[in-house]
Amino acid sequence: MKVIKIDNNKISAQIIAKITRALKQGEVVVYPTETFYGLGCDATNAQAVAKIFKIKGRQRNKALPFLVSDIKMARKYLRFNRQAKMLAAKFWPGPLSLVLDFNANGRKIFKKSINQKSFDAGARISSNKIAALLVKKLGKPLISTSANLSGWPAASEAKTVIKYWQRRKFKPDVIIDAGKLPPSLGSTLVDARSGKIIILRKGDLESIIKEGK
Repeated sequence: MKVIKIDNNKISAQIIAKITRALKQGEVVVYPTETFYGLGCDATNAQAVAKIFKIKGRQRNKALPFLVSDIKMARKYLRFNRQAKMLAAKFWPGPLSLVLDFNANGRKIFKKSINQKSFDAGARISSNKIAALLVKKLGKPLISTSANLSGWPAASEAKTVIKYWQRRKFKPDVIIDAGKLPPSLGSTLVDARSGKIIILRKGDLESIIKEGK
């Protein structure tokens, strides 16, 4: 694992370019988000996504969430109803992951990678500057599952991530160390495909979303 330190207040364009190249080459990267450190790769690269399942020890029937750079990118792969559009407009960028169905293009692109059965995915736009830059420069959705082994606590520091994988066979290629992240409950996971707001995971926005129902 290669560890790259980065300053949140003075983000190096050279470092972002270097990490983006790694993602485009199919490498798996740990990066900061507005909640916890995330484990990511090019979501359209089936081989890279398969590596994440191995690294995380995650069952293949559990879909992996991803980041998009903007609504335009999201709509390229996902279907939005009126309720989903409203939630995205109100809470993106931020810790809201929306469960959405793939459109025809999304099914074609992702059928061999993040979700092979149910054809849905949790997506969000990150408010973290580093994560936002990575997905923008990549130009494709970026896997954003928590950087931990399945069943282990999510990590708010890079040193915790390093401990998780330093003695394991399958591990991330690159770890971005952006210091300790602010306290978080994680992203709130919402399924609004039926037109009703169903909170699947509480996260940072649960109370705000409930009040706004």
